[in-house]
Amino acid sequence: MAISSRQGSASASRKILWLGIAVILFCALYTGAWYYAAAEIRTRLAEAMASSQRNGLTLECGGMEVKGFPFRFELFCSKPGFADLNRGGSAEAEAFRSAAQVYAPWHIVWEADGPLSATLENGEKLLLNWQSLQSSLQLKMGGLERSSLSADGLDLTIPADGTVAVMKAKAGHGEAHIRQNGDDLDMAALFRDVALTPPDLAALPVFSASVEARLAGKAGALDGRIKGDAVLKPSKGELQRAVVDFGQGRVATVTGPVEVDEAGLISAKLAVEAEKFVEWQPLVQGAMPDNADGIATAMGMIRGMADDKGTVRINLVIEKGQVLLGFIPLGITLPPIR
Repeated sequence: MAISSRQGSASASRKILWLGIAVILFCALYTGAWYYAAAEIRTRLAEAMASSQRNGLTLECGGMEVKGFPFRFELFCSKPGFADLNRGGSAEAEAFRSAAQVYAPWHIVWEADGPLSATLENGEKLLLNWQSLQSSLQLKMGGLERSSLSADGLDLTIPADGTVAVMKAKAGHGEAHIRQNGDDLDMAALFRDVALTPPDLAALPVFSASVEARLAGKAGALDGRIKGDAVLKPSKGELQRAVVDFGQGRVATVTGPVEVDEAGLISAKLAVEAEKFVEWQPLVQGAMPDNADGIATAMGMIRGMADDKGTVRINLVIEKGQVLLGFIPLGITLPPIR
């Protein structure tokens, strides 16, 4: 009995020893694999930035660090930015942080610190700041599948070069979502408590806005199969629902198909519903003062179409940028998409 007991104890000890060795080997292999992957991330990013520069796009990620051992990969950058050497334009933020779990490397979350200082292709400058900005990316083989972005305390100034600002905008909250849906591209955006001061105009009342849209056959814009101007010119899509709410019951909803031709000119057939229509005229004329007379004439014609609750439902037609009420031109021209 004593011999059997000693043999059992020895067997159990050997099992514990081998288990300990296996755990140590696994930890050593896992640690080596993590640090190898972290080094690969740094190398691949450096190669990508060098490749982009050869194609005319300079990417910056100052003080690049990869952290997060043992269960995450975290990328840190100070003064992240880019510059388009071919078309012009650049942007720089204060800091960038991203993270992905080891067991789900295709799902990346990131955040950035403002302000974002940018120079547009035409040389105009803008300054965008925020209290918090976070985003989530879902990758797949070949590129991006979907992305979401959320920000609080948005503050935009154009220009931001010390000259007179032509546009100021603030929003308490904003978010945007984009995803591949088969061959199509789905997009949605929401802004709450927007305070907007258009060029040379008094500030508009605070409002909220949302939009849902679909671009037919443009899913490749996310994974790189469709690039540059080809994303929008030409394109066809559906404005599934766009809503602007100025409070006090002044809500407008727009839906309908939209097209953009190769020159960037917009054509559409839009169903518009405006609640409390009689109170919209000052807002619309204030937004487009150059067309104030045409707007007054058009709204006077439409006012008689309101129901007993003051809601008007009309169909607007846009033909190559020209806005018509049915077949009646309103004297409003939309600029082409650049």
